[in-house]
Amino acid sequence: MVGASKAMELGHGLVVTAIMGMITATAGGLIRDIVCGHPAMLLREDIYATAALVGGVVFWGTIHFGLDPSLALMSRAFTVFVIRALAIRFDIDLPKPRL
Repeated sequence: MVGASKAMELGHGLVVTAIMGMITATAGGLIRDIVCGHPAMLLREDIYATAALVGGVVFWGTIHFGLDPSLALMSRAFTVFVIRALAIRFDIDLPKPRL
């Protein structure tokens, strides 16, 4: 959420805000997995970066249409949580690359 917040603060639009939110979320998760010695969640077919990207779009939309920034952050966090929870609950994955 920090990347998306900073992009909005600097006056960037939807695309940059969503991508910055996704990049900071995935980079943070990758560092977490490496430090903890777990396989990187980002490198599997799990819906992780996609949820962060959608969350960035939600954050931009809520700020763009006048919602309070703290409520916008909470709505983004809730959106990402729901997407990830539904993906885990219903075993939804991204397509695997063909080798």
